[in-house]
Amino acid sequence: MTDPRPSLSDKKRRELFLMHGGVCHLCGMKIDGTRQRWEVEHVIPRSMLGKLADTDDNMKPAHVDCHKVKTAEDKGNLARAVRRQDRHTGVHRSKTPMPFGRNSPFKKRMDGSVVRRSK
Repeated sequence: MTDPRPSLSDKKRRELFLMHGGVCHLCGMKIDGTRQRWEVEHVIPRSMLGKLADTDDNMKPAHVDCHKVKTAEDKGNLARAVRRQDRHTGVHRSKTPMPFGRNSPFKKRMDGSVVRRSK
């Protein structure tokens, strides 16, 4: 679904850390690089943009714990977006369709009688 994630060199990680002032962009706290673990985090998830997400303004430093929370939220949001897209494009069909709905071979008239739907 997405492209393989490229590994970041130490030089690139250092540049990103200094470019953003060594501040976790999720909680706003300063990152102490010697005592705290941090990761490079995508503001807009890579699963949404693919290779286009690998830009300097979309990759920012974040504490490992802050990043875990955001990643869990991103997974839920991505799953919701995929479900919406599937329903919109007709990929997903309901397992319990509405009785006498558009896809039913029968329709119910206003007087309550049931007739075969003409195609």
